[in-house]
Amino acid sequence: MGSIVEAIEHDDDAAVHSEDELGTLAATFNARRAETHEATARLEEALREINALQTALDRHSILSVTDRTGRIIEANAGFCQVSGYTREELLGQDHRLVNSGVHPKSFWSSMWRTVCAGEAWRSEVCNRHKDGTLYWVDSTIVPMCDGDGRPVKFVSIRFDITARKKIMAELDEARASAESANAAKSVFLANMSHEIRTPMTAILGFADLLSEFDSREHSVHERRTHVETIKRNGEHLLSIINDILDLSKIEAGKMSVEKVPTDPRAVLQEVIDLMSVKAQAKGITLESIIATPVPVQVHSDPVRLRQVLVNLVGNAIKFTEMGRVRVLLSSRGAVVRYEVRDTGIGMDEEQVESLFGAFQQADPST
Repeated sequence: MGSIVEAIEHDDDAAVHSEDELGTLAATFNARRAETHEATARLEEALREINALQTALDRHSILSVTDRTGRIIEANAGFCQVSGYTREELLGQDHRLVNSGVHPKSFWSSMWRTVCAGEAWRSEVCNRHKDGTLYWVDSTIVPMCDGDGRPVKFVSIRFDITARKKIMAELDEARASAESANAAKSVFLANMSHEIRTPMTAILGFADLLSEFDSREHSVHERRTHVETIKRNGEHLLSIINDILDLSKIEAGKMSVEKVPTDPRAVLQEVIDLMSVKAQAKGITLESIIATPVPVQVHSDPVRLRQVLVNLVGNAIKFTEMGRVRVLLSSRGAVVRYEVRDTGIGMDEEQVESLFGAFQQADPST
């Protein structure tokens, strides 16, 4: 009887022990299941974030994936749009398809060395659209490596910066143009000061001579000659001062142009009369030709017209050492045309291109 009781008690201990093991196993299973659920939730959340980031990148950037040889195996809509190629046209090709030829071989060699070493590479790249136009991208290439650290794929993320590059180029061009204009203006003003000093020196010199003249030793003709010289240099000086004042008006945007009845032939004759002395001093023939019948009157600004012609004829005389300067007047319909031709040194193509730039001179030493 005692043995039976002992056996029963022993079985009870075994049952209780068995229940403890099952409970522990169940608790462990439940804990593992909870951890699995939690990890799964975290993975799903991370996957959603990755998908959101991928969607954002896909919508707002230019994406492509290449294999280790550089062959394109994936291209998003942004790449197709910016390059002009369809996805089917891009897949299987390499990026030489959009190579613009702007960058040297050393540029691409440096890029390949960097990414093949497992490092990310970034630079601004100029590519060529399918239609031949150029576009710029801010490009980042990230290598995807295997367990041994060797690149197996390359992910390219690019952003179109064509508009920004265009603005920067325009700013650089405007800056260079402004610097060139300032330099030309300095040369112009230096030459202008020389132009002012020359007639001023003549005026003062002949004025001193007149003040020292003895009427008994010098004739009226000599005095009149000196007075005419002073007058001529004074008129030249006044013309220079007027040009400077006009320049100030132009820069201030206050230059006004009249539109009044003007006799084009009378303006031509005035210019010829005014500049003939200067031409004779150099031994140059100055002549005018009315090539076609012209209207008796046209609507123009005679002062500005005369000013332009005087400057053109003056330059022609200045740069002509021998031969002639000819001013032709013609009309075509309601338009009157003046042409100044000379046998001088002329201008090369570079000088012609800058002809109408502010303060530009073909020969800044004059």
